[in-house]
Amino acid sequence: MVHKTFAEITQYIKDGIAIPKCYVNDIIRIETDFGKNAQIIDITFNKTVIIKLSSTVYNISFINCIFNAPIYFEGNCILKDFGFFDFEFNSSFSIDNVSATKFEIAGCFLKRGIHSHGLVAETLRLELLKSDSAKLNF
Repeated sequence: MVHKTFAEITQYIKDGIAIPKCYVNDIIRIETDFGKNAQIIDITFNKTVIIKLSSTVYNISFINCIFNAPIYFEGNCILKDFGFFDFEFNSSFSIDNVSATKFEIAGCFLKRGIHSHGLVAETLRLELLKSDSAKLNF
């Protein structure tokens, strides 16, 4: 696996090019629209990820990724379709003040759990969650 910056990953997404399996050691702030369909695949995030999307975006999917640091939704995020699939969350996961047409978490391993306050979703899917001791607080 190689190291990439999130700016490089963003460019891969915007160009519609497959992202090579890699890891990111920078604190990440996702505040940009990637386009209609963004798939972030096979990335290990070793630093905090903050998602702050204030305008409606299209489809963003994180697939087969690993979070070794906290992930937060900051501010009032407005999303269309947003999903985490076949993921490993090894730290805290906080979803606060998010509005979404569809919000999915499926096939994920949760080490600590999920905290949510103010999540509004037309469709919310929590499926195939695996955990030894994680707690869900909605």
